Amino acid sequence: MTVAQESVDVAPKSLFQRLGGVEGITLIVDDVIEAHMNNPEIKEIFLPYKEQPERLASIRQHTIDFLVLVVVDRLNIRDVICHQHIQA
Repeated sequence: MTVAQESVDVAPKSLFQRLGGVEGITLIVDDVIEAHMNNPEIKEIFLPYKEQPERLASIRQHTIDFLVLVVVDRLNIRDVICHQHIQA
């Protein structure tokens, strides 16, 4: 088998796989939360959530679930957000 044939036989990884699956997306979300907590421009908005660990955990999990849904289903984020507003 030639190199060209091997590259055809190997399916490209999905975005979900390239991001590391749920574990990778979770690490990204955790990094973003930490960055927001340390960003002098916006940290005053996010730091109060440290005093509300259950609320922060809920927001974190909703963010992970949302990103997994968007990445796995390749949904348009605008469509998802509009649908959530309709459901609310």
